[in-house]
Amino acid sequence: MIAFQIPSQRYPFVVNAFVPTAMLVVVSWIGFFVPAEMVPGRMALLVTIFLMLVNIANYSAAYSPQTASPTALDAWQADGTRKRKMCQK
Repeated sequence: MIAFQIPSQRYPFVVNAFVPTAMLVVVSWIGFFVPAEMVPGRMALLVTIFLMLVNIANYSAAYSPQTASPTALDAWQADGTRKRKMCQK
């Protein structure tokens, strides 16, 4: 039996997707400390973070290999978007 060892490169996805999205989710928690009366400030923060998360998701979708099922990166980004949406309420 012939076995092939194909190394996978996980490091670029960690640097370009996992770390920035985790940092953006943590930054979105700042919205909890902004007074509720400052609606424009809270909305500007959350809209900016949402646009950055969408940009990161588009980048990772464009440069990751095509798969038939969702990957861990897809689940991570969906969870980050869900957590950011929780900060809006």
